[in-house]
Amino acid sequence: RELCPELTIDSTEEDIVRQTQVHASLALILERARLEAVKWPVREQFESELKALTEAEQDSKQLKSAKRHLLFDRIVDLVELPFPVGPATVEGEPPAVKDALTKQFVKKTAEAIYKELVRRKIAVEKRRPDGRGTDEIRAIECEVGVSPRTHGSALFTRGQTQIMTLLTLGTAKEGQRIDDLSLEQER
Repeated sequence: RELCPELTIDSTEEDIVRQTQVHASLALILERARLEAVKWPVREQFESELKALTEAEQDSKQLKSAKRHLLFDRIVDLVELPFPVGPATVEGEPPAVKDALTKQFVKKTAEAIYKELVRRKIAVEKRRPDGRGTDEIRAIECEVGVSPRTHGSALFTRGQTQIMTLLTLGTAKEGQRIDDLSLEQER
């Protein structure tokens, strides 16, 4: 049987499924090929700037994020590709004009290279993006009894991460009535 039979009025459901699978596989192969085609020009032209971005350990998360987005936008605008990655351009159209698909692949590639550089920094240089070593952990602070209406609550803080845990057993209707001399009527 054919790998991807042409669909006709007599096509079976199996033919339709097979053609859909082949088209999906081809789309995936094409996407990978486009990403590979863009990878080397982006790496060659902007790897030093991407690496410098991973070295900015003292910057806040917001500043790093803003710098990263600006750099990715700059890469999309300035990268020089030896050939178009997206749909063919009209003859006479300047090669500097990039279609949306090419921009998308350039940005994805820049993000992948940045991620690879960060992973290499952690695995090889043993430094995290915030400047800590792989064997250093941030101090943890704990506060218990944060919320008075629950059976248990705690607040954990480590660096800029906070986690609040709450435990309540049952609903308000299942509350316990207290009949004693205290001011508290229910628990």
